[in-house]
Amino acid sequence: MSGRNAFATPTNVYPRNGAAVVFDSNDQFMSSFTNNSDSIAFVGYEFTDATTNEWVKTTYCRWFNSDTFAITSNRGDRYTFPIDKYSETTGAELVDGYHYKYSITLYGCYPHKVAGGYTLQPNAIVTFASGEIYQTVSNRQFYIASSINKIEIPIYWHKPYVTRYPEVTENLIACCYMRIGHEKRMIISYDYSSGLVTVETPFSTIPQEGDQYFLDCNYICSSGSESEGSYDFYVRQNILAEADAYAVPWGLQCESTYTHPNQVGLENYRFKIYSSQGDDYINGNVQNPITDQEGNTLTDNQHIPIETGITENIIHKRLIIGTTEESSSRVSSGEWGEITYYDSTTGIATINRAISTYPSSGTAYTIELDDRELIGDSDNCYSYHLHYNFPIYALGNSFQLETILTSYEKQTLDRTIRFTIPAPHLTYDYGQINNTYIIENNHGENNAVYLQFDPALLTDDRYFSIYRRESGKQVWRYLGFLYKQNTYIDYLAANNTKYDYMISRSVAEGTKSYDPANEYKAYEFNNAVTTNWDGWTITAIYPCENDYIDDTIENIKQKKSQSSPLESFVCNKKPYRVGDTWTFIADIESGDIVHNKNRTVHVGTSKYPVVTSGDNLYQSGSFTADLLTISCPSGELYDNIERVNKWIEFINDNCLFILKSDKGDVWIISISENTSRSYDESVIPILTKATYSWVEVEDADNIQIVEISNNI
Repeated sequence: MSGRNAFATPTNVYPRNGAAVVFDSNDQFMSSFTNNSDSIAFVGYEFTDATTNEWVKTTYCRWFNSDTFAITSNRGDRYTFPIDKYSETTGAELVDGYHYKYSITLYGCYPHKVAGGYTLQPNAIVTFASGEIYQTVSNRQFYIASSINKIEIPIYWHKPYVTRYPEVTENLIACCYMRIGHEKRMIISYDYSSGLVTVETPFSTIPQEGDQYFLDCNYICSSGSESEGSYDFYVRQNILAEADAYAVPWGLQCESTYTHPNQVGLENYRFKIYSSQGDDYINGNVQNPITDQEGNTLTDNQHIPIETGITENIIHKRLIIGTTEESSSRVSSGEWGEITYYDSTTGIATINRAISTYPSSGTAYTIELDDRELIGDSDNCYSYHLHYNFPIYALGNSFQLETILTSYEKQTLDRTIRFTIPAPHLTYDYGQINNTYIIENNHGENNAVYLQFDPALLTDDRYFSIYRRESGKQVWRYLGFLYKQNTYIDYLAANNTKYDYMISRSVAEGTKSYDPANEYKAYEFNNAVTTNWDGWTITAIYPCENDYIDDTIENIKQKKSQSSPLESFVCNKKPYRVGDTWTFIADIESGDIVHNKNRTVHVGTSKYPVVTSGDNLYQSGSFTADLLTISCPSGELYDNIERVNKWIEFINDNCLFILKSDKGDVWIISISENTSRSYDESVIPILTKATYSWVEVEDADNIQIVEISNNI
């Protein structure tokens, strides 16, 4: 055992720098780290006030077997310890609202057999200082350098406390040794100011002035700068929040509240919306915390004790912890995590994220066994609006809303709610066989879908929303609106795709409680359009400015401020109007389409490198094609300097573009490099080859094309 001598600072420490911790109902929070050492029997946490640097308290934890002193520490293992709010020995308290620093000290020991059994012996393998003796007092006392801050006087374990020499001498867990020549002695006192050191037993010969000494210890402390392992955290209460979602004219509006008992501000928020299909789940209650034979806690905010013996496959399923509704035993709102491991014997479910507070025993939970699909993600929003509008058809559908709130101190609350928007009382016009109410021309100009609806469907003064989905999919995504017009052009449709379309009379704006008994018209057109175009297209698009909104649109937005932009009406889909479109069908070279993940290879001293990647995932590429067009029906090629000049003006405009491939891609792009052209002088007429590089700057689902008819 003494040969196992790896000793290193811990990693994956929690709470990490700047984290906010919340005490549970037992006035504890869970700390944890990954061990990188051998023969570790104890760990110590020392807490100081981050503002005053005053010592607050020290906590010691152990993980050895008291009967056999078998060391259970293994390199790479994760260990969890409860940290108490109060200290029984000193009365010290980690006060709510305060900021603390802490360090971790690992103590290396191994069992040593003696008469009558085993005892712990410090595994003093860390040499941390050396020097020369300044002056000898006796063969037990000498003067060495002063201010050596790593010298620790002996520490002993005495159930249930840790004490310092010489009060108790039951189990020695920490000490320093002075080594001179081939002899070493345990240091029992050290004067920090003068450098006077006293060892437990005398050296066989009196050390002389100038003799070389070494100092060894059996502990390693994570102290100093952040890179060396110094940690800080805030003691905080939970973020208080309530989330809700309801139908609005443009789809589904999600909102949340945010308050913090410690007056910490909100940094950002994020909403994710999932389609929820099926109703298969398991209910239960959180069990009591689980410990091993030595009392070490095995459960924490990421390792939740649920019922044992669950036979269903619950890996990668969602565990929602919260309160049970009166009308149902199913938990529909609470903190959650995806189950990554389940021990059916102990009942411990490991989830992929730590919830903010360890749940009390008896707290209701639900494991959702049905699948779900992410259909909308707001990304991080840095504002105080605390709402987001998802452009999807909401009525009659079930959803899950995930709300993620992050404070300025990086405290995060991640909650989910499950809800169903009631279906309207109406008869849908499903699957118009002959599409008698829709006329489409998907081979028109601009490689777009042209929709013309029967005016008989649009008989009242309310406006209609337009939705689209790929045939066979479940979710209808908002495209735009109609008001006193019966035509719509879908510029964002992809090639080689079959689409369903729906027009629906919009929900009255400003009514949070939707009444399904109200008259509500909706018409579905299934398998309405199959696109099949030739070539690539690039279309200029321009943001809709306030002067693009006429009085009629302001009337549509009855309950909104007259000064609000059109974007507030058409939800979080950014509104654009279209400009010119260019189509390319000859001599196309699409080049490599790159998926930019910001990957970096780090080559160190080990055999293999480490590859990291960022959060980016956008596409980019280059495109080259002949600029010519063909005049119909004569078939004459058209490529003159006038066309070249128009192309130069078009491609160098300061705007975004819709780029469509003949394969079926749709990108929102910006031109990323200088454009170019070349002439082929070998043919008559001289042909122009145009080249540009592009980069994706927006998701096509995040914009909408606003077309305002002249007859509004």
